Amino acid sequence: MKKSITDLMTEINERFDDFLVFEEKAFAKAGKKTAKQIAIENSVQKDSKRELLNIEESANKRREQEVHKKEVIKAKIEREFHESVEAELQTRLDDIEDVIETTLNIDVGIGKLLDILYTDACTISRLVTQIEEMPWLKKRLIRFTHQPKYQRTDSSGSAIIIKSVRQALSFIGIDSLRILIPVLIAKHTLPRRSESFPHFNKHLWLYILGSGNAAKCLAPRLGLRADFGFIAGLLSTMGITAVFSIYLKVFDTKQREAIIKCRESNSPQKAEILNQLTYSPDYLAEYMRQYSPSVTADVISEFNMKWIMIAPGLNDLSKVKRETFKQVVKKEYHPVAQLLFKSRAFMKFKLLQSSRIISKQEAMLWLHNCGITGDDIAILSLINLTSITFEVAEEIVSEES
Repeated sequence: MKKSITDLMTEINERFDDFLVFEEKAFAKAGKKTAKQIAIENSVQKDSKRELLNIEESANKRREQEVHKKEVIKAKIEREFHESVEAELQTRLDDIEDVIETTLNIDVGIGKLLDILYTDACTISRLVTQIEEMPWLKKRLIRFTHQPKYQRTDSSGSAIIIKSVRQALSFIGIDSLRILIPVLIAKHTLPRRSESFPHFNKHLWLYILGSGNAAKCLAPRLGLRADFGFIAGLLSTMGITAVFSIYLKVFDTKQREAIIKCRESNSPQKAEILNQLTYSPDYLAEYMRQYSPSVTADVISEFNMKWIMIAPGLNDLSKVKRETFKQVVKKEYHPVAQLLFKSRAFMKFKLLQSSRIISKQEAMLWLHNCGITGDDIAILSLINLTSITFEVAEEIVSEES
């Protein structure tokens, strides 16, 4: 049966969410196998088939029925448990100030910093004043200049060690800071690595970087500034990080509470099942789809940027569900929303394509319905979407400057 455009948009978006969270799920939904699965299958020697004795066949059926019964009970308990998880998740996501400060580990001063950075009147002194209030960013900028490739020596041949944020900013230069600082902000907000989701950070970072670079390239085609597109792309996934991080914390807390409650009410069987529950890729992916767009929009609004007016675009983007690009344009969504719709869609295609979990026909339909033209592809193919390149100014000022 031929899929409708709406079904295709839904399926590819869900497949990408699965790819971010737990790539084995994406492979399964696409009817593919991971390299790991293929290797395991190839290493397993097939036993020769034989007919089972009646008594053995009967025992197998009883075992299967028992396993099925246990799985049904477990699924019911898991569903009820996740209802409590989702309720708490919603409560925590509603507190945007706490999301910014505690989960993303930044502050709303980011908005003022970016506004200053992208004005023509930007100076090193104005940047220093803002960055001094952000110890984590100050530390990352100084550490950046300590990379071996940026090592410089003075007239006597001794290594120049940059110790202050003023020196670091002067060394990097304002033009390069306009690329580096948004990248450092985006990277800082990534969640802590989780053993349960080993590929999440890697996949999300490629998506963030690619979305930023793609938006930077496509922005002029929609009448927007390239650098504003770059920032919008880099910051457009903060809600994903928030949902991911808070889900893990809430899951752990609720699981402990539920187990204690069951033991106190003398329900050892239920307590044991609850103890066996692990983070669910399915529930997590669904929560990301449902909540991350609006959380991102709320976070960007809290930044209260006056010059970099991307908040209305993120707000409109949060309203997009299964629309095509034509529908997004017809609804007159903000140009930034249109830009991010295209740039993020292209990056989804690139990541799914690189992992071989999107067919050629699906890819063609996806790109067409996401408004990505041949000209867009020609422009995007000229750059490496998952890397950042720039030249430093290399002017190192004295501490007194």
